Amino acid sequence: MLAPYIEGHSAALLDLTVRGLAEWDPFLATLNTSAGVLPEYRRNGTLQAVFDQAGADELQSRSRLLEAAGVPHRSLCGDEARGLEPALSPEVRAALEIPTHGYVSAAELIEILVDASTNLSASFLRAHVLDAEPTGTGVSVTTDAGRIEGDAVVLATGSWTADLARGADGSARPPVRPVKGQLIQLRPQALLPARVLWGPGCYMVPRRDGSLLVGATTEDAGFDERPTVCGIRTLTTAASKLVPALNNAAFEGVRVGLRPATEDELPIVGPSARLARVFYATGHYRNGVLLAPLTARLVADLVLNQRTGADLESMRPARFRL
Repeated sequence: MLAPYIEGHSAALLDLTVRGLAEWDPFLATLNTSAGVLPEYRRNGTLQAVFDQAGADELQSRSRLLEAAGVPHRSLCGDEARGLEPALSPEVRAALEIPTHGYVSAAELIEILVDASTNLSASFLRAHVLDAEPTGTGVSVTTDAGRIEGDAVVLATGSWTADLARGADGSARPPVRPVKGQLIQLRPQALLPARVLWGPGCYMVPRRDGSLLVGATTEDAGFDERPTVCGIRTLTTAASKLVPALNNAAFEGVRVGLRPATEDELPIVGPSARLARVFYATGHYRNGVLLAPLTARLVADLVLNQRTGADLESMRPARFRL
């Protein structure tokens, strides 16, 4: 999902994710020039729905903030929300529509990026990275398939960053921890929602192929990537409460991933404060896809042109002694 005004829980994260959303259209235009094909991408908006007065009050507070920031949105009562999305539960009391939000198919995006990069002479090696260290003139990366020498290395190792974060002074608290997320795919018998729906306990992303993605759990389960009955039940219960017709949807599968979370929920992006020619691009937690184009541009400018500045200040690796 590309939904900064829902995911931006702090001022710093909101600022970052809003800038991230603004990068998507120019990023995809550049990608289309390179690859000639684009992933599924829609800016069809979000509708965040709540069931009680406490939730309605929270949406009203958010609406006032959006109004002050000049962000297009609409506050809706339950009947107005069902006018937009007839499948919503009759228990929905209020909703907030933000039309600039949307989604992108992450799997398609990665496949297209790999193909486009290969066409531009990038090469890929599948291996386990064991170490990365400066060599005086560049950086050496040790893998279980051999050593790679280069001018610079970008550590974009997600939840596994702690394995390579040698600058953490042996701290018992790693700079990044994995947060497990389960997501299910359904095939509704009724019409799909017209926009991304967000309710207590779940969100729903309607896909062009007629499927509906429902996510996602948030579990401190270490590196356990197994789907669980509890996780699937949590999502199906929340989904059917928001859209009752989903009780009759076909279940098509479950995906599990590990989100790389930091203590302040801000990414770690920028030059290492301890290791020359080593750069970080990790710790994006729930916003890795949303922030991908912005991160790519900032890291490319940093590595190729040595450009630093205010854009990187809130994400600097030095705050974790990296």
